[in-house]
Amino acid sequence: GSRLRSLLSLALTFALLAAAWIGRAAISSDGAEVLSDTFGYFVTGRLESATVPPRTVDPMYPAPHPFRSRYGVAPSLLAVPFLAPAWPFRTSIGAVGLDAAAALMWAAGAGLAAWAFLRLARVLRPGASPFWAPAFLAGTFLWPYAADSYTEPWAAAALALGAAGLLRGSSDPMRAGLGAGLGTLSAALLKPMLWVLAPAVVLAALARDKGRPGLPRAAAGAVAILVPGPAGRLGIVL
Repeated sequence: GSRLRSLLSLALTFALLAAAWIGRAAISSDGAEVLSDTFGYFVTGRLESATVPPRTVDPMYPAPHPFRSRYGVAPSLLAVPFLAPAWPFRTSIGAVGLDAAAALMWAAGAGLAAWAFLRLARVLRPGASPFWAPAFLAGTFLWPYAADSYTEPWAAAALALGAAGLLRGSSDPMRAGLGAGLGTLSAALLKPMLWVLAPAVVLAALARDKGRPGLPRAAAGAVAILVPGPAGRLGIVL
């Protein structure tokens, strides 16, 4: 029955997450930079770490601010719930154990993204098979990112949940717009390049409002969240 299929899809999703998890986290320079600020918070009480001055100046890849990750505080804060339980045991588990705890960020984010996209699929096609969740997990860019980046899965989940709320016809337009704006804002705080999606989200909200009398409530909700977003992002980085 449907319950058995749901349980099987859940088991398959967990199996995929376990197969991808290798217990390593910071194997990329951006990941190391993000986690350095997190560890700085545990050591000094401030979300910062000493940065190495670059040897050359690259206008396409600016150097981070001294003692601050170029990616802002949101990605570093995301690591706190995963590293905090392991931090008191750092002497016994060592760097390998802390790295394994950080690597759980990908597993948790990818699992959340799989569920979020299943929810989106069921908005587009009610009754969609639960096996779309593990299919999405195994068949998208999230799979090769295991142990390389931790923000992409969480950003993908935020965007999918926002889109699902916006496309659900029965939901309140203002609430749907606020949800879509919040999802885009959350994703962009984790992955700044996703700010380019903000105009598309507002246009999608306007399309949802088409034919409705009065104020475009969904678009108003999205704009209310997204307009202060870049200013807030700039303030966080600075």
